[in-house]
Amino acid sequence: MNRVIYIALLLFFIFELEVISIADTIEFEPYTEEEEPYLINKGTHDFAKMVVDFGAAFNANHFRFADGDAYWIYKFDFNKSVMATAIMDLGAEFKVSIAISDLGEDDDYKIVMEEKKHTHGLENKKIYTIKWGDHFKIPTKRLWIKFQDSIREDGWGPYLDKFTLEYTLGQPVEPAGKLALSWGMVKRAN
Repeated sequence: MNRVIYIALLLFFIFELEVISIADTIEFEPYTEEEEPYLINKGTHDFAKMVVDFGAAFNANHFRFADGDAYWIYKFDFNKSVMATAIMDLGAEFKVSIAISDLGEDDDYKIVMEEKKHTHGLENKKIYTIKWGDHFKIPTKRLWIKFQDSIREDGWGPYLDKFTLEYTLGQPVEPAGKLALSWGMVKRAN
């Protein structure tokens, strides 16, 4: 009997124990050393090409841009479960998708923001915010955010000036069986 109580208490502490949360921020501008560890580039211009194409405008203010089929992804890996908010100075014709899977496959992404109007300038440039918790109810150790051209035919893809990720580490994660069930429910709901 004492053994059963001991095992029950042990399981309670393993799965129900409050975890101390740690809040922090990752902040960077495109084409900087701070951006490099998180960037997966799929066809955006390198630094030299940006200087050639955009000249003084780019030299005065580094920004990341993708056109047509080009896109970029920021991938964040954490050693503990995390919930996060992305804050982006963004404009033009953008489609932004997020994922929390281990692999970041195309089917894992959920579109959370999309400019559907032809925007041939930066008249819609402002600070946009994405809270992972509004889209995925379970914490994770890996976050993905993908930036694509929302209207690929016309040459005005996403334009990013600055990126900030505010996150809280130490969010309790469900036991493996529940997590798998929750992830399946998230996938079906999207």
